[in-house]
Amino acid sequence: MYGCSVARGASRSFHPHVWLAWGGAGLAVALLTRNPLYLSLAWLAVVWVGLARGFLPDLPSLLRFVLPLLGLTTFWNLLTVHVGETVLLTLPSRLPLVGGPLTLEAGAWGAVNGGILALLLTLFLILNRAISPHELTRMVPAFLRETALVASVALTFVPQTARALREIREAQAVRGHRVRGVRDLPPLLLPLLISGLEQAVQLAEALEARGYGGGSRPSTKERALLAVGLAGMLGGWLAAFLWSAGAWVGHCVAATGAAVVAWTLWRVGRRDRRTRYRPLRWTAADRGAAIAAAIPLVAFLALAMLRPSALAYVPYPRIAPPPFDPLVGTSLVLLAAPALLTPPARRFDRSGPAAPRRPAAPRQPVPIRFDRVTFTYPTASAPVLRDVSLEIPPGTFALVSGASGVGKSTLLRCINGLVPHASGGRFGGRVWVGGMDTRTAGPGDLARWVGFVFQDPEAQFVTDRVEEEVAFALENAGVEPGRMRARVEEVLDRLGLSPLRDRPLHTLSGGEMQRVAIGAALALEPAVLVLDEPTSQLDPAGAQEVLDLLARLRKDLGITVVLAEHRLERVLPYAELMVYLPGVGQPPLVGPPREVLRDVPLVPPVVALGRALGWEPLPVTVEEARPFAARLPLTSSFEPETFQPATANPDPLLVVEGLRFSYDGAEVLRGVDLQVRAGERVVLMGPNGAGKTTLLRCIVGLLKPQRGKVWLGGKEITGADPATVCRQVGYLPQDPNALLFAESVREELRLTLVNHGLADRPPISPEVLLERLGLARLADAYPRDLSVGERARVAIGAVTVTRPRVLLLDEPTRGLDYRAKENLLQLLDRWREDGAGVLIVTHDVELAARAADRVVVLRKGEVVDEGPPRRLLTDGRGTPMPQIACLFPSTGWLTPKDVLRQGVRGGEQGR
Repeated sequence: MYGCSVARGASRSFHPHVWLAWGGAGLAVALLTRNPLYLSLAWLAVVWVGLARGFLPDLPSLLRFVLPLLGLTTFWNLLTVHVGETVLLTLPSRLPLVGGPLTLEAGAWGAVNGGILALLLTLFLILNRAISPHELTRMVPAFLRETALVASVALTFVPQTARALREIREAQAVRGHRVRGVRDLPPLLLPLLISGLEQAVQLAEALEARGYGGGSRPSTKERALLAVGLAGMLGGWLAAFLWSAGAWVGHCVAATGAAVVAWTLWRVGRRDRRTRYRPLRWTAADRGAAIAAAIPLVAFLALAMLRPSALAYVPYPRIAPPPFDPLVGTSLVLLAAPALLTPPARRFDRSGPAAPRRPAAPRQPVPIRFDRVTFTYPTASAPVLRDVSLEIPPGTFALVSGASGVGKSTLLRCINGLVPHASGGRFGGRVWVGGMDTRTAGPGDLARWVGFVFQDPEAQFVTDRVEEEVAFALENAGVEPGRMRARVEEVLDRLGLSPLRDRPLHTLSGGEMQRVAIGAALALEPAVLVLDEPTSQLDPAGAQEVLDLLARLRKDLGITVVLAEHRLERVLPYAELMVYLPGVGQPPLVGPPREVLRDVPLVPPVVALGRALGWEPLPVTVEEARPFAARLPLTSSFEPETFQPATANPDPLLVVEGLRFSYDGAEVLRGVDLQVRAGERVVLMGPNGAGKTTLLRCIVGLLKPQRGKVWLGGKEITGADPATVCRQVGYLPQDPNALLFAESVREELRLTLVNHGLADRPPISPEVLLERLGLARLADAYPRDLSVGERARVAIGAVTVTRPRVLLLDEPTRGLDYRAKENLLQLLDRWREDGAGVLIVTHDVELAARAADRVVVLRKGEVVDEGPPRRLLTDGRGTPMPQIACLFPSTGWLTPKDVLRQGVRGGEQGR
């Protein structure tokens, strides 16, 4: 990650500080001169470096970016600045803004400004590739963590703007939004800004949770020196700008202020306790490149202070050739030094001295205690947690559950201090982790005791590669490099990550990312591991892998595991304690899972069956229920069923024929054939990477298949405009956040109707749909303030308010609680009654058991099986099995209702 790229085991790049010095020299040239010759020479040197080091595309691609920029600034200045003696054309004075003479001098001045912008943007593009944003975060002193955060987020977010805009534009297109002019841009730009802010908040919380910035702080004297230095810099530059005769005095004052700031920062930085997992050494090539960068930097700063006329150029009143000093030009040539010098091969030697390997010995297990905790978010009118008191014994596997939006994530964040230290708001009561009070101990202080895994593992990654992600918290804690290497090796081995140690994080699968996130949280050997819905984005196999890992860690290390999850059937086999939050501001139910689940309204299928039949003790897993099931009189089993559509029309509504699609030469869809009839619900299942999401995107036109056709109601729609297709096809993407940009939930539905021209005659009343979705009480809420599950329901409403003929739902239950799933099933029933065809992509086998008329299994881009759910979901070969099917194999039973339908009575089996 040091430089443009890191190959396995080695990389060739200059020291990051060399690139910062080089970038500073280029920045000084761009800001201190208006001489087009100097700007051109500097830009050529910078481009040479970018091309030589592979940080820029080919020159024609770069020119396609730079030339329009130069043309735009030149043309704008030519039209609006009517100064200069060389008149090219005179426009009528009655024309606002542009009326008057168009002069050569004005155009030249616009070209100079464009050259400055071109140089700055080219520098930015190169530095973004040369220095990892995450590396920049680690380079900045810990006491300037806010500055590091801003820089890291900017460098991460800005280059991804094009990709992010494309994703947002696609998400808006499925709601009928088309970009026809300037007025259509805000719906695209607002989500882009919001996503950037959310990214910043997530990264800030991840840094806090990993102990970043917990080192030395400036003293009062040092803060005063920083203030004086900054005031000197600002005052000096202001004086130089306003008092041209004494500009050199202002520059000297500014330079003195900068020196004071630099000295103070150096002094505070000396106390920084952080260490480096991969310490970088300066080489001869690094020193040569740094000296070469320092020469133009010093030269331009000195000329700006002592002889500013040497750098100035003004084409007015009549254009003239700009001056050129050979010495200044020679200094600019030195900006090309990184292209001429050979960067060192940086290889991390893992065979260096390391502390002896030893079995992990986490901190002494500690209890977690909530004592009458009440918390209200800054913008909320009512507390999300009210008078919560509970205790989690040390070494316990605790499950936190409850409906969407009741405060599960808030409760978890109280444990490591993110609430209230990072969230703000009003906090009452106390949370004790061992003997530490989280009101006085913030996330950085608690990082050694509490490891935290966020809901989205990608959002918490701070570095670029697996082993450095694991080492990051150890670096912040100042762990000696030898011990750090030993600890990283231990974590990688324990979590099975050693083969992935050099892999870039963005290339990992969902399960691998979760393992890395858990490893990073375990690096400091915490006594408590807190996880926020760690399996929500995983298929059943990946979820099982992560939960088995957590159970093994709790057993081997004795740590306390606190985990929030909606899919209780996944976690109940592991949980020893359950914390159920019944509603916002209501006291939790705490106890063993079987006791708590007696009073919970909606529960997993096995628990629901046990409650209905009076099984005692109440089973919470399939294994616990098997003895009871074995005593049931199995009177019958289901015969294979044939689907009876809700409408009499036998023709398929949606037809996919021979669809093929490839990403970068890799075939993702291999001749997929699929049909959905009116009133039919088809569930598409398969492992991660099977091509399920790609198929949905091809159907709605977001991707153009290389071969094959898509038909809707007998009309071909292959590759049609998504905004047009989605009037008849409702598409809910896997991540619905990009769909949401309105000021209220009600407005989200109205905007879809407006985009499709249906505002005056909505096919269904938005108020009725909100009621069906369980969102009526949130109609005036800001969508992005809602929980993950509530956002998903808003997005479902936004794409179904047009009453489309076909619905494509990609993982619609991700983040949904059992009540929200029930609401979704009721909606599916209504859509079937209306004759809509529904295609659902899901890993939720319990949803498939209740919702599917037909199941299609996709694997490696091919349909490998399809048929009725009572066959495909009970044979255990192609797909995971629902709990009831596991409990009663070979019966065709999928749900508790199926079992009860056979005339079984609780009294018959209770004996």
